[in-house]
Amino acid sequence: MYSNNIYLFLRNERHDGTLAVDKYANLGMLKLKRINVLVMASFRSGSTFISEIFIRNPLAFYIFEPGYVLHDKKCLLPMSKYTMSSQRINMLYDIYSCNFTTPTTNCYEYVNIEQFQAHWIINERYQQKTKYIDMTHVTEFCMNHPITAIKTIRVDRLSELVPLIKDPQIQLKVLHLIRDPRGKFSSMENIRKQNSVNQLIQKLDDYCSRWVENMAIGRTMGEWLLGNYRAIRYEDFAENPINKSRKLYKFLGLDLPATVIDWLNNNTKINKGNNPYSTSRDSIKTAHAWKYRLPFNIARQIETLDSCRDLMNFAGYTLSKDEHEFQNKSVSYLKSRLDWFM
Repeated sequence: MYSNNIYLFLRNERHDGTLAVDKYANLGMLKLKRINVLVMASFRSGSTFISEIFIRNPLAFYIFEPGYVLHDKKCLLPMSKYTMSSQRINMLYDIYSCNFTTPTTNCYEYVNIEQFQAHWIINERYQQKTKYIDMTHVTEFCMNHPITAIKTIRVDRLSELVPLIKDPQIQLKVLHLIRDPRGKFSSMENIRKQNSVNQLIQKLDDYCSRWVENMAIGRTMGEWLLGNYRAIRYEDFAENPINKSRKLYKFLGLDLPATVIDWLNNNTKINKGNNPYSTSRDSIKTAHAWKYRLPFNIARQIETLDSCRDLMNFAGYTLSKDEHEFQNKSVSYLKSRLDWFM
């Protein structure tokens, strides 16, 4: 098992294309405590946007959707729908341990989708341009970054993460991302045009039920969870990204890097086309676009779902009073933030 403390280095490439390890140029050999963080999100909840605060941090090793590679046909692990959940947790444990030589993490070497391949993770995301990369190199690369950050929509039960939170070597920090179900529905509808309204409503009902369960655990947190879990509303982050990022980093025991501040300043007040997956957009308009797109009858249908009504009460989203108020786009549907939210 790897030590919970690391020594920070900067890796360079040798002339023959293999990786070399050199001391960090400015800091020398700096002993740091590893920080492992998971953004627990759902489809179309703003997680790609929030993940940028780790992607833009040069000290963070960031991976998105690790559970996806387990489904790849080249990943030959024996799995069924009954064992998939445990395999995802095993993979998270291996990644947070910076061990990319296990059966689960070796799937990164064979996966078909380029953005999940080991060489893409290092070469493209981190601009290393190294010719020869195997999973040992990925292990080394992870070890030389004091922060390991993962975003996933495939682990959707906080209870499944208890072993990683309690593990003294991992000490996982969980950021539970929540979005107004009306905004989530509108965003899903914009992406999944092949789905009917009823199909999307069913998906939303499932999301609300699962997220209420997670928030109930978080709200009654005991000592084992205290300090390792925070809920964050996507809308709060979108309205005040730098302030929220500072609070998020403070929760992790870190200062917000200048590189992250620069990215947020340059990419949260602009619009670059209509790409629904882009993170360079006016964050406030994006978070509240549902008020202009969603018909009142659909909003009311969402609000009358027991699960979504519970989620909205838990998370501080207000219901629309009537159609007349709903037509007033200046009305805010956010209550004051709760003390156990970020």
